[in-house]
Amino acid sequence: MSSVSGIAATPELVSAFADAIRNDDVRVFKISIVNETLVNDQTWPKSGDLMHDFERIQTYVEDNVPAYLLVRLDTTPTSEWLAISYVPDTAKVRDKMLYASTQSALKKALGDSRFKDSIFATSKVSMLLSPRISLGPLIKIALPHNLVFH
Repeated sequence: MSSVSGIAATPELVSAFADAIRNDDVRVFKISIVNETLVNDQTWPKSGDLMHDFERIQTYVEDNVPAYLLVRLDTTPTSEWLAISYVPDTAKVRDKMLYASTQSALKKALGDSRFKDSIFATSKVSMLLSPRISLGPLIKIALPHNLVFH
């Protein structure tokens, strides 16, 4: 399925996601746009509960490079996911536009009904805060004590 941008998910990505749903062993997919297609950049297995795994999520992305992170939730059914669009403020304008116009195609290609929620993050810190606000009791993350809100 292609998007407004014309970018579509590769068959390998769709297959890997379907396998992860069946096997229940993957916690995070990192999806990138490479050569005008959505590809599975990397995956990380479950290593604990969602809170434990989610605390490391900001290490999965680069400061200036957009990516999608698909995070398996600890819910029943276990096939529910959180879609994170990580588009740093410091990313190239073209990349920002591509990632913004392609997110819905990614979710559609993998099955819209699988995604419990979606968030948009412009920094590593906002990746930790947004799900906590939107998913409430599903994600309880220990935030740095020196984090101040204005």
